[in-house]
Amino acid sequence: MKILIDNNLPLIIKKAFVDSDVSYVRDVLSKDATDDEIYRYCIGMEYDILITKDKNFAWVIENSNSKLKCILINTGNISTFNLINHIRNNFDNVTEFVGNKNKVLIL
Repeated sequence: MKILIDNNLPLIIKKAFVDSDVSYVRDVLSKDATDDEIYRYCIGMEYDILITKDKNFAWVIENSNSKLKCILINTGNISTFNLINHIRNNFDNVTEFVGNKNKVLIL
């Protein structure tokens, strides 16, 4: 599973995706990359999932014809530790999401 983490999330959450190829937007694009640049990069580099807090990304991905999926983090402001635990506690949902036809998973 090839995952890109958006700039609006801490890189440390990649620890929740141990068996995946995880990149961070700032590592592959500029920290000021636009949503359009990030989206085009995901498509061009054949990412499976974009993890973001940006609801606009979820909408764009939901309405696209691409195979790209979106995990929308909808927890509000919580600590990084609690965010990682939230993802880990919902990992069965993430695993199911990868194999189904849905394009957006809200965590």
